[in-house]
Amino acid sequence: MAFRVGLMLTASAVVALGLRTSQAAAPVLEDPAALRAYARCQRAMAESTCVATGASAQTQASSAPEAAVVFVAGAGAVPGDVYRQLVRADGRMCDLVRAACALQPQGSVCTTAAKLW
Repeated sequence: MAFRVGLMLTASAVVALGLRTSQAAAPVLEDPAALRAYARCQRAMAESTCVATGASAQTQASSAPEAAVVFVAGAGAVPGDVYRQLVRADGRMCDLVRAACALQPQGSVCTTAAKLW
């Protein structure tokens, strides 16, 4: 049985996703893929297996600040700008992924998150 869940975007998610405030004012219907991406992110954070958090992620993200592609162990090549965005989001990362996947399930943030977790 398929279902959809409404999601209100936070101000930080609006800025991180580059949306206009008017685009984020209404609830966004999430598909199950967005909920699964959020759950995978939460699990990785809880189990300390998230490859986009911690000192090594900060080092990797800052060592090549303009790199178009970043190679992440276990994930392979991911877009550098998206990886740096996720690393900067830190504790808000899962919310950012959930919002991005709700708006653009095939977008770069959502597909990168699928590689990372």
